[in-house]
Amino acid sequence: MEITARAQFDATPGEVYAMMMSPAYQKLVCQASHAENYDVEINGSVSKTSRTLQAPSMVAKFTGGTLNVVETIEWQPAADDGTRTGSILIEIPGQPVRLAGTVSIDRVNGGSAMVMAGNLRINVPLIGKKMEQSAAPAMAAGFRTHEYVGGRWLASE
Repeated sequence: MEITARAQFDATPGEVYAMMMSPAYQKLVCQASHAENYDVEINGSVSKTSRTLQAPSMVAKFTGGTLNVVETIEWQPAADDGTRTGSILIEIPGQPVRLAGTVSIDRVNGGSAMVMAGNLRINVPLIGKKMEQSAAPAMAAGFRTHEYVGGRWLASE
């Protein structure tokens, strides 16, 4: 299932990228997503977060009460205008769930937009498509947490 999400910021693409690569910022995003536990790793142009989240009721009977969600974003070097593209991978270890796609930081209306487009796959016979339809809004909302946290982060800089 194809899903997209967008987060808009009153900042340059360079400022948004610097924010995304800040361990302190990524920890705030994990906290805002109500993670019970989390880990943040920044290595060069790669950010990786691992969050323990409450499982949605529809899947809890299959997965247990919590899910470990691992998000990895690998950024390419900046273009001449400061914009960036990269890849995003969201996985739930031990579960047949994977979102793979692209992410970009683009100039928009005097600021920037970070856009994620990905293909969500839940490989469970018979009910996988229904689970994808149920999970897609949560995946997109999780990405949009960056807009809320990022807006506050950038305003305090």
